[in-house]
Amino acid sequence: MLLSEYADIQSLALFTVVFILCWRLLRGEKHNSFSRLPPGPKGYPVVGNLLSLSLHSERDMSDWNKTYGPVCRMKFATMEFVILGSLEAVNEAFVKKSDVFSDRLQDSMPGFTGGTGILFLNYGNLLKEQRRFGLSTLKLFGMGKKSLEPIILDLCTDLCDTLETYCNSNEFVDVSFPIYERVAAVISQLVCNKNLPKEDVDFRQWLHRITTGSKYSAFSAITVFYPSLKVIPPFSWGQQASQEHEQEGFQLIKKQIEKHRISRDPKEPRDLIDCFLQEMDVRSEQSQKFSEQLGFRDDQLNGLIRDLFLAGSETSSSALCWAILFLCKHPKYQSKLHEEIDEELHQRPPKYSDDLNFAKACIQETLRMRPVGPIGIPHVANKDATIMGYDIKKGSCVAPNLFRILNDENLWPQPEKFDPTRHLDQNGNFVKHPSYIPFSIGPRQCLGMQLANMEIYLFLVSMIQRFSFELESGEDIDMRGQNIFTLRPYPFRVRIRRR
Repeated sequence: MLLSEYADIQSLALFTVVFILCWRLLRGEKHNSFSRLPPGPKGYPVVGNLLSLSLHSERDMSDWNKTYGPVCRMKFATMEFVILGSLEAVNEAFVKKSDVFSDRLQDSMPGFTGGTGILFLNYGNLLKEQRRFGLSTLKLFGMGKKSLEPIILDLCTDLCDTLETYCNSNEFVDVSFPIYERVAAVISQLVCNKNLPKEDVDFRQWLHRITTGSKYSAFSAITVFYPSLKVIPPFSWGQQASQEHEQEGFQLIKKQIEKHRISRDPKEPRDLIDCFLQEMDVRSEQSQKFSEQLGFRDDQLNGLIRDLFLAGSETSSSALCWAILFLCKHPKYQSKLHEEIDEELHQRPPKYSDDLNFAKACIQETLRMRPVGPIGIPHVANKDATIMGYDIKKGSCVAPNLFRILNDENLWPQPEKFDPTRHLDQNGNFVKHPSYIPFSIGPRQCLGMQLANMEIYLFLVSMIQRFSFELESGEDIDMRGQNIFTLRPYPFRVRIRRR
């Protein structure tokens, strides 16, 4: 055989192999004879599956989990992204194999730079230490305890007094920011021992910008998967706005830390900042080598407070807005909730220990239908591993599809129907469903889950006890909500009537 003919055959064989590999990749076949990679949807060159995502990506990914199974693989440029659409898959990855699937993308989320805080730290000693400190300190000042109830109830009263002023006008109003402001005040009391949203105008305005977002937020979200776009307009505009907002928040937090340094009594800590500064003092007395391995530094305190405010405020306030919206859409359930509250509480303020079964059912149904984090914060595999028999490469993003799990028609008949009664047994008692995991599971489960549950319950019952809410007749609201990192309702206005 001539050398040139051999070269032609070799080239043809190489081309055939490359073609088959590309063809299989683009088809997103369920079966891959070359590996055990998870199946997934067909992607496009360079961009991968980005163009297949709509503004309601949680629904797109839910459809992919239905089609390809509970372990579904996607590509975003060079990023491997695996979405887990069943409780079994999430449990295997984040509980049974948490030592492998608990890292985070670094410096990827706009507005969350640097290896500080809690949300975006990699899994290791620093994160474990900071979570232990955060949990123990928040519990010290009342999280999950009756001692925090008076603080929350005072803020509930303050919120209701504000809503009362809207009753006189008989107009339709947006209640989202008054709710967000009071919820943020709860974490402010635990962290700073003061109501920052009320006492500091600059801080209040910063919170308001969180709720309204930026017109470039959608572009910012895309840069999570395509970091190279951060320097290209219009993506760079969103990145710049997020960074400016982050730095503004850091300056506001830094001001509070410096005030605490001046006024604190080491023997009488008032809040989380005092406890952190006290721990810094203790560590500074130890060897320098030991101190460098731990996270009790100024930048870590700043990042920790940022994460507590953003995550702690967003979850509860969004859930409360969703609950009000669903109850407006289903007035028969709002009336039933009124009846339960009147019968059980009469006119006294609610307690977290109250046995209000229907109120608990309404809250669980709200968070089931519209989990605040529909696609949980992505985890990152720190080495090659498997999930349900599929190969997951080191560095792959792995995220729980909480929206899919909480809207799985096999677990929840007619999942798009708002029906609190599905959470009650035949005797009318509240039942927690085993697949109800709106705060995810495992060692990276939401740190403030206990606080969020108490806040949502006390604020919602307090509002429904004093008022009835109704939407403007004929107002058409897209109930899918807007998913920009968290799932919020589209802006809506209600008329508030005094009961």
